Formats: sequence, C-alpha cells, structure tokens
Amino acid sequence: MEPNIAFNIALFMEERIKERGVTIKRLSELSGISQTHLEDLVNGKFERLPPAPYLRGYLMKLAPLLDFDAEAVWREIRRMDDVSRSGPEDRLPRNRFAK
Repeated sequence: MEPNIAFNIALFMEERIKERGVTIKRLSELSGISQTHLEDLVNGKFERLPPAPYLRGYLMKLAPLLDFDAEAVWREIRRMDDVSRSGPEDRLPRNRFAK
C-alpha cells in the first residue's frame, strides 16, 4: 500500500513544530494564521483549508518560523490534488485598491 502523502506532510509539520518547541497557539500568533487552519494543516485535513493560493501563502509564512523549504512542501501538497482550487489560474486576489 502506498503511503498517504497528506499524512506525511502532516507528520512533517508536526515534527517541525515539536523541533522548534512552539505550540499551535504561539505559531498562530507569530504567523498571523488562524489556529484552526494550523490545526487542519498539521492534521492533514486539507479539505478544510482555504483554496490553494492561501495555503501556499501559509507555507511561505511558516517556512522561516519552522525552518523548511516552502516550495518543496508546496510541490508535495500540490501532488496530492486534495487542495481546493480558487480558479483556473490559482492566483492570490488582486488588491482592489491598487491603481
């Protein structure tokens, strides 16, 4: 049986958090990511997370705090195809106030 990639990513995140000695609550405070979304990420519940561009942004915020390569983790998550898509191009929303 092939290992579940979502479980591996979740295990990776859990190990990084333990290695750094931070709690989910503290990580939420440091990153600005909701505690609920961090718990879902650590538990591999990708169906409960926001669309792909936001999830990628979360990884970019967490990478310096937990010392990992956000792009490598993002590639693994994208391979799962469990991440919800925001649209055909999966881009972050544009700043509606920018001219």
